[in-house]
Amino acid sequence: MKIICEIGPILNTLASASQGKRCLRLENDWKTVVATIEDIAIFRDAHPEGVYLGHRGASYRIKRYVGNWDLATWTSPTGIVLGKYMKGLKYIEVSKEEPTVATRGRWNDSFKLDEPKDLPNDCDYPANRTLTFGIFTFIRKFDGYQEIDLRGRAKTKTVSLAEIARRFVEAMEDGDDFPFLHNFSYRTKGWKWVVSRVIDASARNTLAPILGPLLQGFFCDAVECSQCDLQATLDAQTGELRVVDGTPGGNGLSEALLTDGRVASALKAAAKQVKAQGRKSAKSFRRYLAEECRIDSEIAAKEIVDAIEHMARAWNG
Repeated sequence: MKIICEIGPILNTLASASQGKRCLRLENDWKTVVATIEDIAIFRDAHPEGVYLGHRGASYRIKRYVGNWDLATWTSPTGIVLGKYMKGLKYIEVSKEEPTVATRGRWNDSFKLDEPKDLPNDCDYPANRTLTFGIFTFIRKFDGYQEIDLRGRAKTKTVSLAEIARRFVEAMEDGDDFPFLHNFSYRTKGWKWVVSRVIDASARNTLAPILGPLLQGFFCDAVECSQCDLQATLDAQTGELRVVDGTPGGNGLSEALLTDGRVASALKAAAKQVKAQGRKSAKSFRRYLAEECRIDSEIAAKEIVDAIEHMARAWNG
């Protein structure tokens, strides 16, 4: 199992995929552990240039990723070392700073169905039976981050991958360290449900970045697991809702979600929650989407609720 590591065209690094917990340690005092997080949560909470908020309100800036390195390197034509072959991330170095901003990473997920499998007889299907279960390859790629002013004095700022990559090159040219983040990839079990006739193409372009992370939270609640244990994405182009286990080889949760009416319950709960949030101010709802879905959008709550309710009706028949 392998991870392809890159920041745009800047990095091209290969690593082994060993999912687990990683420590955040203070720079120049590596024995002091300020937090421990799951591998895949690094994309959200400990991404390049990120600010990690500790449980006691302290803020820590991500400084570098420390790993077991091979001697092999990838070098630019000018002789600048742009990447290394990484066997595994050991820990993350951070520095403490004043809690004025928070950041939330952005990423792109991709899924490929490698091998369809039969589901047990006790599993639920949508009414139109357009669901496929099997073994998927899941890949997550870092795609920048959002910076949130905790004092409320400035709007949420989106920092693109291109901007981070430019600073990476500048740091390398100056001989400085710069944190980079590898892609996360593994084979696991999951399913995809075709909803292209439930949500039309024009609506999917707007709703896909919202519905994937939003429904993931409610799916995790339905099987009583952490946010890292399931991954959900709605593909705007194909109209496929994909849900896979959050661990290499599978943890059985995507299959468990298809039993005892859990998908239907999760869709109902999601619609109810978005309705409740939509009764608040537009500014409050926009903040809700930023926190829950990692997206800055002015979409109305009703559009999201309508889409979820359409999905619920399509599932229940």
